[in-house]
Amino acid sequence: MNKLLLLPFLFVFLQSFSQYGVLDGDFDADGLLLLDPAATDYGQEIVVQPDGKILLAGYGPFGVNSLDYYCYRLFPDGSLDPSFGNNGLAVIDINGGVNECYAMVLQPDGKILLGGAIHNTATGFCVVRLNANGTLDGSFGNGGAAIVAFGDGPDFAYDLALQADGKIVAAGITAGGLDLDIALLRLNTNGTLDTSFSFDGKVITSIADDDWAQGVAVSANGKITVAGSAQDTFNGTSTALIRYNADGTLDNSFGVNGVVETDFSDGVDEFHELTLSDNGEIIAVGASWNGSSTDMLVARFLADGSPDNSFSFDGFVESDFNGGTDRAWSVLIQPDNKILVGGKATFGAERLALIRYAWDGSLDNTFGTNGKVNTQVGTNDELISIALQPGGKIVGGGTVTDGDKDLVVARYTSGIVVGMDELHSEEGRTMVYPNPVTGTSLTVDYVINPSEQATFDLYSATGQFIGRLNPSQLEANTQGQLTLHLPTLAEGSYILCLSTVDGVVYATFIVVR
Repeated sequence: MNKLLLLPFLFVFLQSFSQYGVLDGDFDADGLLLLDPAATDYGQEIVVQPDGKILLAGYGPFGVNSLDYYCYRLFPDGSLDPSFGNNGLAVIDINGGVNECYAMVLQPDGKILLGGAIHNTATGFCVVRLNANGTLDGSFGNGGAAIVAFGDGPDFAYDLALQADGKIVAAGITAGGLDLDIALLRLNTNGTLDTSFSFDGKVITSIADDDWAQGVAVSANGKITVAGSAQDTFNGTSTALIRYNADGTLDNSFGVNGVVETDFSDGVDEFHELTLSDNGEIIAVGASWNGSSTDMLVARFLADGSPDNSFSFDGFVESDFNGGTDRAWSVLIQPDNKILVGGKATFGAERLALIRYAWDGSLDNTFGTNGKVNTQVGTNDELISIALQPGGKIVGGGTVTDGDKDLVVARYTSGIVVGMDELHSEEGRTMVYPNPVTGTSLTVDYVINPSEQATFDLYSATGQFIGRLNPSQLEANTQGQLTLHLPTLAEGSYILCLSTVDGVVYATFIVVR
């Protein structure tokens, strides 16, 4: 594999003076943005576009006698993007009924997929596609929406994943039988059912009496992994991972006949979300009973479904904040291989919560207080989804109770160091100089092997894209220098992002006049 080695000595230097995981005052003045389109609104999924703009999806009673899908788009600093929807908000009402949006995926072409459920004259999974400006994409499904029923009862799609070929996978539950079962479907790029997937595009899987699927991910080899839980009347609730082959059949090389059930406690254990590492490891998060209350649960599995005992010695970590009910809803792997988890923590009232681990499962003591961050906004607050902006800032989306229920976006500092695992003996060198910058140029030192096409993008300290600097073919030698000509910049901090096919490196510099 080609290796890109840039040398963020300055970035490390600037980060060494503070603890991370604090609210970023450059985002909506205090790091918190509350959005209140109607009464009792729910924020469910946050996604960051390549240009740093933030998408937040959820649902609420925007119309009369109905629930509607919401999708907001914000500039990187938290201000509404008026070019999207109606002054930054797209409201989607399918058939005038109850529409609950739980998931969102951004396509490479900028179109936006929203997934959830509809309950009206039509009932089932409901996948909607928006154009990049927030309007319904009429070329998808039936007028922009694909509605698929699994049975006579209600169905809920809780997560979406996009395959490399553009096909769409949705996972959730169906209540059409005697109990709840895991429901999975795959759509073609135009929103029709993919009949190469289990003959009719749909799969129903029963593990125990009641089963849930809340997270889904697609591997590079096309296999599909689902995370959720299985409840048995006599044996309680355990976490569940299920893996399917690309054709929809269960993957018998995974666990037992494609299923891994795990009891982490004597009580209720649940997975709510998962992510996959580049090496195929599975990181799943949720909640586990500790004997007196519920803790955040983070577990790592090898590609075959066996516990990864290099993670906290036994493959899992349970984390408690304050003795109350804690729950993990989302997870991501940072570019520096730290594991970031978002959810809720209870301190009497429920608070927004983040927790960060090193790759070995130990708490990251550079983040918050002993690796943990909690933020109180109202009385019932939770981060349902987390993402990273260009430059590494953490953005989280969810719901807070502040009089009524509102959508919330919170941004935190991260202290992410990108590429440090590749520095080796070169880490004493400087990546960008001079610093501070007083003129109109910046010099970049790089180490790269072999020749690759690289781009240099400039962002403000708040993550707003300024422009592309000097796209250049770097020569195939082990080190070099490149001078970049800067546009006219005001005093302040800026982020330089260098991208190649093998990765991205960020560095911060200061302009003074």
